[in-house]
Amino acid sequence: MALTSDEGALALDLARLLVAIVVLSAVSVTDIRWRRAPNVAWYVAAVIGTALLAVDLWMTGDGAWAVALAFPVAAVFAVVVTGGELWPVMPDDEPDPDRELTPREARIYVADLAASAALVLASLAVMWASARELDDDGPVWAVASSAATMLLAVLFYSARLLHGGGDAKALMALAVLFPAYPALGSLPLLDMPEGMGLLFPFALTVLIDAAVLVVLSPLVFLAISVRRGPVRLPEALFGYPVAPDDVDASRAWLMYELDGAGQLRRHLWPRRSRDATEARERALAHLRAQGERRVYVSPKVPFMVPMLAGLLVAAFVGNLVLASVFALAGL
Repeated sequence: MALTSDEGALALDLARLLVAIVVLSAVSVTDIRWRRAPNVAWYVAAVIGTALLAVDLWMTGDGAWAVALAFPVAAVFAVVVTGGELWPVMPDDEPDPDRELTPREARIYVADLAASAALVLASLAVMWASARELDDDGPVWAVASSAATMLLAVLFYSARLLHGGGDAKALMALAVLFPAYPALGSLPLLDMPEGMGLLFPFALTVLIDAAVLVVLSPLVFLAISVRRGPVRLPEALFGYPVAPDDVDASRAWLMYELDGAGQLRRHLWPRRSRDATEARERALAHLRAQGERRVYVSPKVPFMVPMLAGLLVAAFVGNLVLASVFALAGL
């Protein structure tokens, strides 16, 4: 549900959704073409999201303490998206990131830690004061949920559940844009059970739906394989066939490697190393020499694309996993 209940809530949530779609679409393009997710995209999304949140909080009519709740969202985002390094300590092109810091870099590092700690403490203070001053603590819980989601993104990245820093930053930006579930009239089609919105924030729902779509991708691969042929299992569940001359290593991994002993080995989950790349190149040359008309490849689809699809599913359909669980439980 939105933080406000008047007609302006719909306009704010539509604006949030539009910004999220534009940003994720743009980053999906850059991720596909150059394998890069520009940080500026997340900063733009966070700035706009914070501004929309401030307007949303102002519309509640609860005064300055309500509007002040936009500060913790922006502050926590600034801390977590930079890893606490508000000012870069080392240059991005540093050849040895593990070298000992210079005295100047050490001072910057200490200043970073102090500033990050101050922002976090100030955020907690604002939330505590707002909770005491406001009659309705709903906005406070929404802001707390947003901050918790950003911290969860860091945890997922550390645990390698999110493989790229851009994926984690996308989740953080969505947490800023959507501190509460968007109110889009009769949408989403699947209702969120009462009280579950705080346990499963909208940004987390986007991630869950994106993961579900990835899990269902074997059905898409199988359909492509049936159309192109020949169907080889289990390869057809993890990729699709192409002509050997059409294999583009920048966009897909060959599912086969040729080892040093001349043995052709299948890899459904392509390895990411220089040795693996060379083994795939040898395998492709071998398959061409054998006269193979079709070889199986696994597409290099960045997770940003499923995230965009997950955003649309979450906004218009709902939380697929939670709805399935409640349906099976008869609730």
